[in-house]
Amino acid sequence: MLNAYKAMMTSEDADVLEGSNSMAVIDPVINGITSQLVTRIKDQYRSIGKAVPKQFGKGDIRVNTLIDNIRASKLIVDSQAFAAWRAPRDFIIPAPRTVL
Repeated sequence: MLNAYKAMMTSEDADVLEGSNSMAVIDPVINGITSQLVTRIKDQYRSIGKAVPKQFGKGDIRVNTLIDNIRASKLIVDSQAFAAWRAPRDFIIPAPRTVL
């Protein structure tokens, strides 16, 4: 599970986690990474044509639940793939228009 969190976090997240002992600072970072991981797992379920479990991602997220859903969705934990997934999807440069 730690590998999934390490793969999902950005370098900024890592800097915050390494440089702080305050739960007030660490908690939002961990919650953000968890939220992104849940969203990524849901996307993976959809990409393989499986239904996302109805309760997954609602309420408290437990480590065992994340592990079970990573396995069930066949998500490959890879930092480069996660980085590509995190990249803004709407940053597409439109093709130039030809005016007649």
